[in-house]
Amino acid sequence: MGLSRSSGKTVHGSKFWSQLAAFLTVAIAIWFPEASSADSALQKALTGRLGDDLRSFQLWDAANRDGKGFSDAKTGGDLGWGESAFLRNYVLCYTVTRDTYWLDKIVDHFDRMKNAAAPDDQGFLGWRDARYSVGVVKVEPVGPTASLDVTPAVQRTWVGEGGEKVSGHDYLIEFTSDTSLEVRDLTTTQAVGNHQHTGSTEIREVPAASFTIKGSGKKGAKFRVVTIAPKELQLQVLDGMISYPIGQFVAIALSDPSLARRYGEKAREYAAFIERNVFEKWERTWTTLSDGTGVYRFTDDPTQRFPGYGLPHNQYLALARTWLVLKDVPGLSHRADFADRATRMAQRFQSKLRRRGQAYVWNYWDPLPGEKVPDWVEDQSHATVDVSFALEAAERRIVFNEDDLRHFAATYSDVMWNGSLAHPRFGDRVDTPGGETLVWTEWIGLGRVSNRVCDIAAAMSLESDRPPAMIPQLLDLYRRVVGFSESDRRTLSGVTTKVTQTLSPASGLPNPGFEEGTPATAGPVGWRLTIWSPGKGGTATWVTEAHSGEKAIALTGTTDASNVVALPVRNISPVPARKPLVTVFYRTIGDARPTLSLLGFDGRRKRVQYDTSPPLPAITTWQLYRWAPALSPDVVEFSVVLRSTGVGTTYYDDLALAWE
Repeated sequence: MGLSRSSGKTVHGSKFWSQLAAFLTVAIAIWFPEASSADSALQKALTGRLGDDLRSFQLWDAANRDGKGFSDAKTGGDLGWGESAFLRNYVLCYTVTRDTYWLDKIVDHFDRMKNAAAPDDQGFLGWRDARYSVGVVKVEPVGPTASLDVTPAVQRTWVGEGGEKVSGHDYLIEFTSDTSLEVRDLTTTQAVGNHQHTGSTEIREVPAASFTIKGSGKKGAKFRVVTIAPKELQLQVLDGMISYPIGQFVAIALSDPSLARRYGEKAREYAAFIERNVFEKWERTWTTLSDGTGVYRFTDDPTQRFPGYGLPHNQYLALARTWLVLKDVPGLSHRADFADRATRMAQRFQSKLRRRGQAYVWNYWDPLPGEKVPDWVEDQSHATVDVSFALEAAERRIVFNEDDLRHFAATYSDVMWNGSLAHPRFGDRVDTPGGETLVWTEWIGLGRVSNRVCDIAAAMSLESDRPPAMIPQLLDLYRRVVGFSESDRRTLSGVTTKVTQTLSPASGLPNPGFEEGTPATAGPVGWRLTIWSPGKGGTATWVTEAHSGEKAIALTGTTDASNVVALPVRNISPVPARKPLVTVFYRTIGDARPTLSLLGFDGRRKRVQYDTSPPLPAITTWQLYRWAPALSPDVVEFSVVLRSTGVGTTYYDDLALAWE
C-alpha cells in the first residue's frame, strides 16, 4: 500500500459511476468523518486556485534577487540552510507541474554553486563556513613552574561568541621576578602586558581568552599560550542539505528517456560530483556501531565544535536523505554503499525515538559512548530534516513505514500544535506546544497519512495569507492527497508562459504597467522601489492612482535632497538597432521634479554609461513623455530608472520601450 491516499481525480462519463462516487463520498463522511474534513479543507483552500498559487510562487521566486535565490552565497551555511530550500522547492514544483522550467532553474543554480566549491586539504570540493568553528587557546608550562597553576588550561570559544577573535598567535607568559610577569606575543615579538603578581593574576591579553595564574611567583617560570584560529570548515550537514535536492534532480533526469536526452549530461556530472566530493569525502568519518547501526562523526580537527563526536540526528540524516534518493539511480558506483549507510542511519534514528501516547518524541542529539553532549529535546526547525528523512525512508520501505509516519504526524498535530485552526502555531520543540512559531517545511508532508495535518496546513496557508514559500509543499500535498484533474494539470503547466509574459515581455521591461505585485510584498514585481544615495527623505510606493489598469508607482520626496527611484530588477539587452525610445505616462503633485535615467553596462557588468533625461515638466494630469537616449557602443545591457527629486510626488504608469 502506497503512502498517498489518492493517486488523482478520474472523470467518469456514465451516470452510474457518478452516482457511485456520490454514494461513496457520503459514506466516507459518515464512516470516516476525519478523513472527509481534511480533504475538503485542502480542496477549499486550493481548488480553483492551484494555478494562481503556483504563479504567485513563481513570480516571487523570479523577483527574489533576480531569481538567483542564495545560489551566489559565499558560505556553506547560507547555501546549506538558505539555497537548499530554493532547490527543494524547484524539485517539488517540477513534481507538481512536469514543467522543465524548474529543472532549468536547478541547473542554473547548482552550476553557480558548484563553481564556488573549494578544495579541502585532501582535495575534496565543498563549501566552507567559519561560523561553525571554534577558536582554541591552550596554556602549557615551559620547564619547571614551581607551585604555579593556570586555569583553565584549555579554552574553546565558538565563533559568534568571541571565538572569531582568536588570532592563531603564540604567546609567552614569563615571570621577570618573583612578583612580576610579562605577557609577550611571540608571533609579533611585542610585549602586550605586564602584571604584579600577588598570588593570583588574571591574564586577559590573549584575545577571546581569560585565565588565572595562582601560586607563589618564581623568577624565570614560563608558560606558553598556543592559540588556534577558527577555520572555514566543510560540514556533512551542509553537504547533505545541498546534495539532497540535487540528488532528486539526478534521479528525475535519469529516470525518463526524454529528460535524459536533455539533462542526462548534467545529471551524470552532478552525480559524479556527489559521489566524489560528498560520499567519498565523508567516508573517513563513517562509523558502524556495535549494534549494527551507523553514524557519521565530526572530523578530528580541533576547531570543530565537538571534534570526533558522532553527529546530531539532523546532521547525519541530511546525508542519509541523499543516499536514499541515489541508491535507486542506475549506474552509480556507490549504490550499494548508499543503501547500506542510509539503512544503518535509519536504524539508529528509529532506535532513539520515544513514544508519548501516539506521538514520537526524540532528542536533538544522542551521544556515542563516552561523549557528553547537550541534553535537549529536538527543536522544530532541525526536526524538519528528521521528518523529511522519515518520509523518504517510508516511501522506499527502508526501516520506516506508514505507522511511523502517523506517529510523527501525531507529534505535529497532538503535541506541538496549539489546537487552533484560526491561529495555528507550534511549540519550539517536539515535546511541547509552547511557542508561537509557524511550522510547515517538510512537516506538512505528513498530511499524506494524516487528515488532521492536512487541515492544519490549509489553515496555516489561509491564516498567513498564502505565503509564497509554503506553496510548493502545499501543492505537493494536494497532489498526493486530493489529486489533480486534467484541467488542473493544464492550468499548472501553463503558468510559466504567463509569468514569462509578465517578467520578460518582448520589450524587455518587466511588468511595465506595474499591474503585477510581488507576492508577500507591497510592490510591483520586477521593480525595486527605493531611495538613491545620497538622497535623503522620501518614499516609493505601489498605488492605485493609475493611468490605466489598477496600479501605478508613486515616488514621493519629503526634502529638497530627496532622490526616490524605481529600478527594474533585470537589465535589457539592446536590439541591433540600438536606438531605444522610452515612453511613460506621469503626473506630479507639489514641487516634484521627475526625470528618467539610463544606466548602461559592458560585458563585465561595469557601468559605462549614465544619462539622465531633461526635467519632465510639472503637470497635475496624466501626460505622455518620450525620451530617446543614444546607447554607447560598448553597452551590452542597460536599465531605465524612474526618478523624482524635490518635495512632492511623481506618479508613473504604462512604461514602454520601443526601438527606432
